Order: sequence, then C-alpha cells, then structure tokens
Amino acid sequence: FRHFISHVQELSKMKELMEIWLDSFDSFCRATSLLSEGFKQFHSTSPYATNNALDQVDRDHDADSPNKFPFATAARSLDEISLCIDERIRPAMISVFHNRCIKPVSSILSMVPGLQESHQIRKSLLSEFDSYRLKMEKEFAVGRDSSHPNVMRKAAKLDESAKKLHSVQSNLFQKFYEFEVARSQTLGPEMGVFAACMHSFSSTLHSELSELVSFIPQSASTLASLDAMKLSSVNSTKLQVRANNIPKVGVDVISARPISAGGCVGGYG
Repeated sequence: FRHFISHVQELSKMKELMEIWLDSFDSFCRATSLLSEGFKQFHSTSPYATNNALDQVDRDHDADSPNKFPFATAARSLDEISLCIDERIRPAMISVFHNRCIKPVSSILSMVPGLQESHQIRKSLLSEFDSYRLKMEKEFAVGRDSSHPNVMRKAAKLDESAKKLHSVQSNLFQKFYEFEVARSQTLGPEMGVFAACMHSFSSTLHSELSELVSFIPQSASTLASLDAMKLSSVNSTKLQVRANNIPKVGVDVISARPISAGGCVGGYG
C-alpha cells in the first residue's frame, strides 16, 4: 500500500505541474497578445503627429513627406500574428493538452478514493478477524472443543469473517498489482503530447515570425546575441550532451492502455 500511495502522490504532483504549465501557457499567449497590441498602438499614433499611422501605411506617401511611423507596418503584422496565436493556436493547444494530459491523470486519480475506502474496509475486517480468532483461542484455553456450541458459533463467525477478508483483500491486491504493472505505460504518451505541443507551438511561431523578424533590422543583433549565448563554451557542451542523450530508437506505439494507466481517456485505445 505504501508503494501505491507513493505512486498516487507522484501522479498528483504531475497533475499539479501540468495545470501550472497550462495556466502559464494561457497567460503567456494572452500577455503576448496584449503586448503586441500595445506595440501596434504605440507605433500607430503619436501625440506629436497629426495623422494616424494606420491611415498613413494604407496610402501612398508623398516622396518629400517624412515617415513618422517607420515601425507601424511591422507592429500591425506582429499584432495580427499574436491575435491569431491567442484566438486560434492557444485554444487548440489548451484543448489538446487538457484532453491528452490532464484528463488521463485525472481519470487515474479518480480511482484512488474507492481503493482507499477498500483499504479501510480491509483494516476493519482484519481487526474483526483477529477478534474472532482470539475468542476462539480463549474457548480452547478453557478446555472447550470444536463441538461445543460456543466454539461452533464463534467458528462460524470466524469463517465468515475470513471469507469477507479474503474477498476484499484479493480484489484490493489485484488492483494494486494492476497499478504496478501499468506504471511503465503511465505518463509516457502524455510526455509525448507535451513535447509535440512545444514543437508545434515553436515551429508555428518560427514560421509566422521569420519574415517579420527579417523586416526589422534590429532583430538581427538580438538573434545573434541569443545564438552566441546558446553556443557559449559552457552551454554548448550542455546542448551537445542533451543531443547525445536523445534516443536513437523510438518508443513502441501505445494504442491501448489499462484504466490504471489512463485507459482510453486522452485518445488512447
């Protein structure tokens, strides 16, 4: 039972971490949208200008008229990208992660109260069994044999108690064993979902922002600085170690799982 409780505690912790990540991701997308909108507003209006930048970028300019809003177009594009992330990508990511990560773990944890109740019933039955066994020993201690009415009555109760205990205990131990066997499949697919979500989100951002970044020259120096930091002597070694640790052989496909590992919840058979 101690091992089972440790398993449950780990699952509860993982569920908590999943919820923290999902809330943080949701906040990140919303904050990104707000910040991008702020950049758009800042670069489309100015207390020093007489014309609105959005009007300015939508019409041909006089060759002699200075452009007071050089970042307006880029800011508007950034806002459109961020709005797409917030309104389309964010809900999709949240839905997939919730259904394929949090929901399976919640499904497993929902089984715990029933097993804990069975464990308490087993403790009560075990106490009852020990009580009848002691009473039987006292009967024999005073010289009564198995044919004595008191002994026969208590023996019947002891036998009934033993059968109840065996039934509850067998079922409970079977459930514990199922959790132990299912451990190897538990949270494996969920980890894959997490990796896929991060990959999808980052690749989408890269695809959407690549052209915009090249449109703003100042982005180049930032990218160069970030690359230099990632490829510094210390970090480069760490990155290489992580690259070497990536498994060369894929994990077997899990098309079906027992309910103790999440079952069919989350899209797994």
